[in-house]
Amino acid sequence: METTLITLGALIAADAWALWSIAGADASIARRAAWAAFVIGLPVIGFLGWSLFGPRRARSGPSSLT
Repeated sequence: METTLITLGALIAADAWALWSIAGADASIARRAAWAAFVIGLPVIGFLGWSLFGPRRARSGPSSLT
């Protein structure tokens, strides 16, 4: 029972992070809505999909090491 609650809490936290990140993404509203529906509809797969394939923010700093 305790393990189930911890797992459920971690899933809720991961999906909340994904939804927050989707809301702040530099993508069209339609694309953000599709990602949000994916994360809500399939929580584990949606979170992993967003983490791996969602839009990336530009990183600050030099673009090369030379």
